[in-house]
Amino acid sequence: TSTTGVGACFFLKMLKGNQLIEVSFCPSVIEWYRSLGYDKKLNEKFFVKPDELTPRSNKKVIAVCDRCGKEYNKKYRDYLDNLDKNGEFVCVHCLNKDESFIQEKQEKI
Repeated sequence: TSTTGVGACFFLKMLKGNQLIEVSFCPSVIEWYRSLGYDKKLNEKFFVKPDELTPRSNKKVIAVCDRCGKEYNKKYRDYLDNLDKNGEFVCVHCLNKDESFIQEKQEKI
């Protein structure tokens, strides 16, 4: 995993490896990609690793649940929003299991 971009602080262990995402060198992202070392022509298409996407990107990435290993296609911005406080991506199914376990434990108290 690359250590560039905002995703580097999240370690990105929960994104499927070897993904390349096609993006365009458009005005709204020129400075972002130049800061990562890309120098393209306006509107030129090129490929980046997921952690090089802008934090609010709507491009789809393949996220892998850190608990069950199931793969999900998610917008990168939604993926970042769904990381828990430990930087883990946990799918809804596993999250519901956690909530059920916590609720059962609280009911016993």
